[in-house]
Amino acid sequence: MSRLDKVDCYARDDEQKRRWSLAASALIKSRLVLARMSYRDLQHALAGMGYVQHANTIATKLSRGGYSAAFFLMCLHATGTTTIDLPRD
Repeated sequence: MSRLDKVDCYARDDEQKRRWSLAASALIKSRLVLARMSYRDLQHALAGMGYVQHANTIATKLSRGGYSAAFFLMCLHATGTTTIDLPRD
């Protein structure tokens, strides 16, 4: 594999990661709407689980799409989500 092929491969990997990150954020945001929760409500629910952050920090994480799997699961739990449907490509 040439150096150029490797760069192209990494670019595709980054694109895929970004798409999945945005899908995860969209899922959490949609669950917040369904649960009629604000970012402040989410902040309080997460604080009850031991994760203390300001509501603006949480909103930034969700808009950026960069956070841990633990944060993702905690947000889903906080919204009362028990199951999710994963997108099919």
